[in-house]
Amino acid sequence: MHRLAIALVAGALLVTPVAAQDFSRGYEAYKNGDYAAALGAFRALAEDRDAQARYYLGLMYERGLGVPPDEAKAMMWFRSAAELGSVYAQYNLGQRHLNYILGRLVRQDDAQAMKWFRLAAAQEHKESQHSLGFMYAHGLGATQDHAQAAMWYRKAAGNGLANAQYDLGLMYYEGQGVPQDYDEALKWYGKAAEQGFSSAQHEFGLMYKDGKGVPRDTVRAYTLLDLAAGNGGLFSGDIRDALAGKMSPGQIAEARRMAREWMEKHGR
Repeated sequence: MHRLAIALVAGALLVTPVAAQDFSRGYEAYKNGDYAAALGAFRALAEDRDAQARYYLGLMYERGLGVPPDEAKAMMWFRSAAELGSVYAQYNLGQRHLNYILGRLVRQDDAQAMKWFRLAAAQEHKESQHSLGFMYAHGLGATQDHAQAAMWYRKAAGNGLANAQYDLGLMYYEGQGVPQDYDEALKWYGKAAEQGFSSAQHEFGLMYKDGKGVPRDTVRAYTLLDLAAGNGGLFSGDIRDALAGKMSPGQIAEARRMAREWMEKHGR
């Protein structure tokens, strides 16, 4: 089952066994495209102050699933779900207050964004933890504080979020908010790279290319830049091709073999 579904069903289990069963039936109907049945189940649960059912009603009104699209009603359900503790609704509101494009029906308000992200982050929601790191890094809703940014990036990175692992690696590489430490940069770039995060693969490759924190290794650099290019990394292919001009055919063949092995192991 999808991670979101697992978390939502687990959240429902904290209410009552009957409510959890009703939520599961509603979610199965939603997943199978039976929106009328899902709507009936979620509305009944919402009347009993079920936070996840209210969140899903928000999604249905936002996307026009079984009901005419209605952003005002969607926002009403999202807000009530957030106030009842739905981590996904809290993150949703945080994003809307932070991003004026998403926040058409709410004002852009960094302080409100931080409030909702904090509530979700306290429930170990890794995307919200990363968003708090981003806000501290850029001075949004709070005084710019790179040490706080690193702390929140570390929490999200520890929870497995690839872009947080990359951001934490970058902070260690630059010595921003943390002491400069190439070993730590390599560690976090590596974790994000294994998840197919192209920017991490790119930076990981540059460290091998330039011998930063590791012995210079053109073959490994080529491998990582090739992976980054395959995942859409900007300029990764150009740097890889420039490296190829300094490599023997045997080295290039070895780098490509290593890239294939990486893909077999990590899938990206």
